[in-house]
Amino acid sequence: MRAGNETDETGFAGAGLRLSQEVTARTKLHAQIGWRRAFGNTMPIRAMSFADQTAFSVRGLPVARNVATLERGAETQWQPGATLWVVYAGQYASAFEDHSLRVQASWAF
Repeated sequence: MRAGNETDETGFAGAGLRLSQEVTARTKLHAQIGWRRAFGNTMPIRAMSFADQTAFSVRGLPVARNVATLERGAETQWQPGATLWVVYAGQYASAFEDHSLRVQASWAF
């Protein structure tokens, strides 16, 4: 199998705002909203061939040029040394959305 000696270059720039509010002595709320812009090649593609010269193309997943980002979360210390985090994160573009929910617990002893 043969592939061309090509490279993809994609750069990113972003801007946003982060907020944090202490609700009680043991609980904090967090929020983040932002925008990310991709520059360069956002559609990776490679020309390849087998040893017998049969050519084909391989395409990667495209990267959205403009994406709005949102993250919201809460952090609480439910015991001395024990903390629980719950965070939602989302990315929104014209052709896709990505959502995640993360729950994390830590206990220091």
